[in-house]
Amino acid sequence: MVKRDIIEKDLNSRIKKVQEHMERFVEHAEPNLMLGALMGGLGFPLYYFVLHDLYPQPYENLQLRLLNSLVCFSWWTYRFLPDWLKRFFPLYFILSILYVIPYYFSFMLLKNECSTIWVMSTLGGLLLMTLLVYDWKYICGMIVSGYGLAWLTVFLLDGKVSYTYFQPVFISAYMFSIMGSIIATHKRQTINRIRMIFMRSLSGTIAHEMRNPLNAIVNAIEAIQSILPERPKASSREEIFMISRDSLDAVNDVIDEASDIVRRGNKIIDSILTAMQGGEVDMKSFRRRSAVSTIHSAIDTFAYSAPEEKKLINLDTRGDFDFFGDRDMLVYVLFNLIKNALYYKNKPSFSISINTEVQPTGNFIRVRDTGPGVPVGKRELIFESFYTSGKPGGNGLGLSFCRRVINSFGGYIVCHSKEQEWTEFEIMLPLYDSDKVHQLKKEILKKKQVLVVSREASRRQQTVNVFMDWYCRPEEAATSDVMMKMVSLKPYDLILIDLDMQGFNGLDSADMLRSGNYLPPNLCQHYREVPIIGLHSQLVSSNPDARQISSLNGIYNQPLGNKDIEKIVEQYFFTEAQSRSSILPVTLTGVRILIADDNATNRKFMRVVLEHSGCTVLEAEHGLEAIDKLEQFDIDIVLIDIEMPVMGGIDAVRLIRGGTVFHRFRKFRELPIIALTGHTDKDSVEGIMRSGVNAHLSKPVAKKDLIATLSFWLNRNNRLTEEAKGSKQVSPAGKNSEQLLLDNETLEMLKETLGTDTLSDLLEVFKKDTAKLFEKLSRSGELNEIDDVAHLAHTLKGSAGTVGAMALSMRADSLYERVKNGNISGMIDDIRELQKLFMSTVDMIETCKVKLFQETLLQKPMN
Repeated sequence: MVKRDIIEKDLNSRIKKVQEHMERFVEHAEPNLMLGALMGGLGFPLYYFVLHDLYPQPYENLQLRLLNSLVCFSWWTYRFLPDWLKRFFPLYFILSILYVIPYYFSFMLLKNECSTIWVMSTLGGLLLMTLLVYDWKYICGMIVSGYGLAWLTVFLLDGKVSYTYFQPVFISAYMFSIMGSIIATHKRQTINRIRMIFMRSLSGTIAHEMRNPLNAIVNAIEAIQSILPERPKASSREEIFMISRDSLDAVNDVIDEASDIVRRGNKIIDSILTAMQGGEVDMKSFRRRSAVSTIHSAIDTFAYSAPEEKKLINLDTRGDFDFFGDRDMLVYVLFNLIKNALYYKNKPSFSISINTEVQPTGNFIRVRDTGPGVPVGKRELIFESFYTSGKPGGNGLGLSFCRRVINSFGGYIVCHSKEQEWTEFEIMLPLYDSDKVHQLKKEILKKKQVLVVSREASRRQQTVNVFMDWYCRPEEAATSDVMMKMVSLKPYDLILIDLDMQGFNGLDSADMLRSGNYLPPNLCQHYREVPIIGLHSQLVSSNPDARQISSLNGIYNQPLGNKDIEKIVEQYFFTEAQSRSSILPVTLTGVRILIADDNATNRKFMRVVLEHSGCTVLEAEHGLEAIDKLEQFDIDIVLIDIEMPVMGGIDAVRLIRGGTVFHRFRKFRELPIIALTGHTDKDSVEGIMRSGVNAHLSKPVAKKDLIATLSFWLNRNNRLTEEAKGSKQVSPAGKNSEQLLLDNETLEMLKETLGTDTLSDLLEVFKKDTAKLFEKLSRSGELNEIDDVAHLAHTLKGSAGTVGAMALSMRADSLYERVKNGNISGMIDDIRELQKLFMSTVDMIETCKVKLFQETLLQKPMN
């Protein structure tokens, strides 16, 4: 009885394996199944007429061809079969392939006594088979079986098999073609298998990195539940519950820590994906860090499977040091080493020790465990991608990525071990003041964009020269309007503004940058945080108060020396700075916000945060519903997810900005729209920004970032609304609307260079030429001549900037950029608004010409 059960189990196991093989057979063929069905279903009857009428052969059979055609067309029905019938399809498919290709072609080859045409046809059929059959063993077996069955059939029908037209060269041609096809198929299958191994490894790594944030969330919830009072019963709904200040602080600490771990997990996953795509470790976040603080953070936040695991770690960090690198990346490295070591936690007397040591040659972190050790021959192999030591669940990516990280810090990681006793991973990080770290900083500084703003060329050049010694890429601006044009085109990493120049208010320029007015939406947030340094002469005694320098990060004396540059670079590029906020306080009470996101949890989180801040919140599950809500309700700002069903965020934003879908809603162009996205790579963000959003927030969205972004855009929108209504209040940059129409600094420079009379003539020429340009621009816009509109807008941008018509130049530049990028929605309205702005500028030009004429009269000698 027992023997019978064993036989049955063995038989069932073999049957199951055969079924799995046949299912894989169909899975491989499925992408080409439609092509095979079409080629066979139409090709078999079509070639009957070719070989019967055009190139007559000794034997043809239309009925047999029609049967083949029917079999091929039956493959096309696979996707539409009910599940119970699909179970039998793999067996049917294998038998039909055997019949339709190797058997049929061999049969026709032998019936036509190996004629040249049928030799070629058979060869073509066998090559077609390699598209549908993935395994070389199946191919060889089917060819042999098909030919054998065909030979037997012909012999039974005719009593003999003739090879009248056979030539020996056919054998070599067959062998070469078939072997080539088999090798190509095997290579393709090997590549697919490697790709699957890679995807499993990558998904395993990401799954592990997700475990830490998810465990942190679970632990945070449990910690908060232990602090908060018990859940109230239904009968005590009116009862008031109290929580102490210390408990409230503890709750916030737990939430902050969990949020930090989630952020770190997202960052590591992004880094791993970048590495897998062949990219380098991102050095943008390299800063001066404390090694001991980072080690403590790793030990405290590691996702232990049991509390006892943490007790296995012995820490000796008497030698603290600073390293240059990314704190989260080093935490990941330590996570990986701890995880690998804890695999052997059940070994008697197992322990993990982590210690630091400072030496003249470098700083060291050593992680040692008392596990079974690593053989000598594998101590380098374990750092290779996809190499595993046989641990269940291992993917071979962890240690290879760890080495990439440590190498990017300028250090190295090696493995020392004594088999059956211990394993030690030694991490060497270069001294912070070493040449290696200095070289890393230079590599980072090469990509930094620095802007030096000063009216005096000699001062600009001196500052530029000092920065070039540090491998930065400094650029120059002589006036505030030139500065605004330059910062509108790209994000600078550091801006230095001269505060001493006559007729040039550096503080006002800094305020203008911080306000975000007249900047493209995608750069407003950047310049809210970018370091802005004020420069003044040691001889100047002016000492601005705190109110005046609120937009500056610091003030330095001129001329700058190498020590000053080193201090600036270290402080603003390589030291973890506290986030500064230049956002004016704004209350969110009564603000109407639309949240468009298909994830109910995300919507609920943002609703709770925003309603707690006094907002009125509306929700939409996709872009189409968001558009309907905008038509029905008055909305102040929109938060929209990029990936949603029915209609995604990018398509929805484009429709909103176009405005053609609305009847009631009219603020579709100025409405602030904030994109919510999990994609943080540069190409994705740029694509999102081009769709017409004002800013983007990366998921998961932190509360402080959400509130700060909303406050900034509501502030900015309110200011622009007041200006549109004709408000005469002074702008944040200290310039009223008249000064923005015609910049006094530019006019003064032109007057000094050209003289009063020539400047007056220049303004008159500009007025007349621009009036003609607007005639062409309006006509091109009505005719939808996009290239002409872009060319004219670009011309207007340059000519307006030359005479200091700052607002007109920036608005023309905005039109040019939008049209150039293919965004022509609202183009006619833009041109009309631009024309209105030109008329206001003309009024200012006339006023300026009167002043210039009066100055000319005063300069003439009295008789």
